[in-house]
Amino acid sequence: MDNNNLDLMSLVQNLGTKILVNAGKEPVEMFRRITDFRNTLINESDRGCALMSAAYLDECLGRLLRSYFIDDTKVINKLFDYNGACGTFSSKIELAYGLGLIPKNVRLDLTLLRRIRNDFAHVSKVICFDDDPIKSRCYELKLYPHPKIIPSRSRFCRSMVIAVTQIETTAARLDRCIVKEEYDGENSSQLAQTFAKKLDDEFGTSIAERL
Repeated sequence: MDNNNLDLMSLVQNLGTKILVNAGKEPVEMFRRITDFRNTLINESDRGCALMSAAYLDECLGRLLRSYFIDDTKVINKLFDYNGACGTFSSKIELAYGLGLIPKNVRLDLTLLRRIRNDFAHVSKVICFDDDPIKSRCYELKLYPHPKIIPSRSRFCRSMVIAVTQIETTAARLDRCIVKEEYDGENSSQLAQTFAKKLDDEFGTSIAERL
């Protein structure tokens, strides 16, 4: 990262911290996480930028889902095993969308991020954001819908920062699910007996027994 970018991002962080200081500790920490993520992208190679973005957003989705699921560490940890429901980046994206935790355009951009990551990861030669199909995928991104004069890497980075911001702000406002109350078999039995008696009264014992 050159000194100009370093100085600019430091100014942005300091200004944001001052603006948010009265909002409390959590908003300040969230802002710093987002700007630290942006700083890291600036300092990476094109391949590193794509791979790091995918890894970071995978972790963000994991934290989002964990903050929403019930508070049962042993059970929830199993969901994040490799073969679990949340074991892959793809499964986290689809589950977060299915639960209403991320909007459609974030889901679409995260899916494109997966493809861009794979484009970089599965090729040994030197490639960059200006190579196809990576460049084409960058211009399919929905979260930063500006004209195509924006360089593909800049469009990618800005879209990823927006995605992180949406996930972070959603997690901050989220209420955790609670475990359902134990099934009351005794109450159900009493209801069944009451229903059976009404059948007896209405139709006769033989009908109630067959049901």
